[in-house]
Amino acid sequence: MKNGFPAIAILGPRQCGKTTLAKYLADQIPSSIYLDLETDIDRLKLSEPELFFEANKNSIFFIDEIQMLPDLFRYLRSVIDKNAVNGQFFLLGSASRDLVVKSSESLAGRVAFIEMNAFTMKEVQSVSNDVIKYWYRGGFPRSYLADNDFLSLEWRINFIKTFLERDIPQLGFQIPSTLALRLWKMSAHYHGQVVNFSSIANSLGISHNTVRKYLEILSETFMLRLLPPFVANVSKRLVKSPKLYIRDSGILHALVVVDNFNELMGHPLFGSSWEGMVIENILNHSDHWNTGFYRTSNGAEIDLIL
Repeated sequence: MKNGFPAIAILGPRQCGKTTLAKYLADQIPSSIYLDLETDIDRLKLSEPELFFEANKNSIFFIDEIQMLPDLFRYLRSVIDKNAVNGQFFLLGSASRDLVVKSSESLAGRVAFIEMNAFTMKEVQSVSNDVIKYWYRGGFPRSYLADNDFLSLEWRINFIKTFLERDIPQLGFQIPSTLALRLWKMSAHYHGQVVNFSSIANSLGISHNTVRKYLEILSETFMLRLLPPFVANVSKRLVKSPKLYIRDSGILHALVVVDNFNELMGHPLFGSSWEGMVIENILNHSDHWNTGFYRTSNGAEIDLIL
């Protein structure tokens, strides 16, 4: 973990293992307190945050789903400044750094951000070198570790449903779940391609600005990646729109209803699925790099530039 900061924010998608990690770390620290802000009882404990933190001032706090209580950040600043203890607060959230930063400006200089994603190929190699299994199922722990491909696919389908119907509204976004599902599925068919916002908007019967807004929400919640074009003043004819990737290959395959790897081999997204998986694995192990792709109007392309 990063040293020198009173608070450490661990951000990543739902079900990637943040809670498991937090509970494991909490078990190793006798004075720790774990709070899950999705539960009413833990939110009630923080109804008087200054009193709660004062009563437990010598504890290490693990606060899960921090985005559920954005007003908490302003109280954390006073506690952090008063206690002056590094590593006293571990903040876990399912919203991206950009979303959380909007609510945590008062913690500037006091919090370090760590992004935690689903398993990478490098991480699962200690269990198995089965690239095909990892590629088809993706890296979400319950999908990858399922007893068979059917149960893995079932988990991913339920994940998509729950994410759209429960998680997105809980994060404060008002998007009709049926429209969000159509957009997500259409995005899957654009996987590995330069985004045509107008084409998607026309297909869904909404404005291109609304499409941009919704895609940004899916990006901010770690479901897709909008890879920007590499900016260089080489030519005005460079492609300017981002490329779209569904970040987890297993979720991609569930969105396009690919039941097994044999079906994937015959699917039009076979090549771009591999491309996306490779790019996501590279970027998950490439912190602090500016990323992008390069493509000219005549089709010359570099898939990833760091």
